This record gives sequence, structure tokens and C-alpha cells, in this order.
Amino acid sequence: MTKKTRRRFSDEFKTDAVSLVIDQGYSVSEAARRLGVERSVLDRWCRQHRQQGSGSSGRREDMPRSRSSVKKSASFRLKRIF
Repeated sequence: MTKKTRRRFSDEFKTDAVSLVIDQGYSVSEAARRLGVERSVLDRWCRQHRQQGSGSSGRREDMPRSRSSVKKSASFRLKRIF
């Protein structure tokens, strides 16, 4: 029996995945299915994002990437999947 290796995701991938749920209105289940990750993993990333956001002022200027770049990146990923 072979040991399963643990998949690692870049911070950019996680940010894009969370953006699909928070900014673009996808459900956690749908975004996880389309990105090929477990729902519980994406749910955890969303919770972590919300907890980190509570420490900031909550303004959009605090976000390191522009919304348009997140949309482009997420759209590109979804197009690649399908």
C-alpha cells in the first residue's frame, strides 16, 4: 500500500479560492468542486481569511491584490479546469 502524499497549495491559490467564495458569491461546495479541493479545506481557508480580516480595518485598501487581478486569476483557473 502506498502512502498518500499531502498536497500543498500556494498562498496565491488559497487567496483566489477564498475570493471565489467571498467576492464572487460561489458556494464553498461549488468552488471546492471546481478547484479540485475538499470542501472542508476551502471552508478552513475562508474561516482563516475572516479571522485575519477582523484584525485589520476591514477596508479594501488593506487587501494586497486588486479585485480585478483576483477575478482574472480565478477566471483563468476555472477556464483551465473546464
